[in-house]
Amino acid sequence: MVPRPLNNRQTGAHMTTQQPAFLTPHQLVTRWNGVVTIGTLANWRCRQVGPSYVKLRGRILYRVDQVEAWEAKNNHAANDNAAADKGAA
Repeated sequence: MVPRPLNNRQTGAHMTTQQPAFLTPHQLVTRWNGVVTIGTLANWRCRQVGPSYVKLRGRILYRVDQVEAWEAKNNHAANDNAAADKGAA
């Protein structure tokens, strides 16, 4: 069963906001093009890794700003490994 997207009233977003304030796990998987699965997100929550989340009335929700911060923190440039290899030589 695919959950319905949260509407502005459920997320607390203003009517003029184009982007919801929260993402469901399914929406986050879609945002990341299926590279991470629902099961991986659940595993990350148990291990306390990955983006932070809130649990409201039994639903797991990811704040968009927290997801974006986690993405930025975990963004690795293509030459990161090359720079590390030069330092080891």
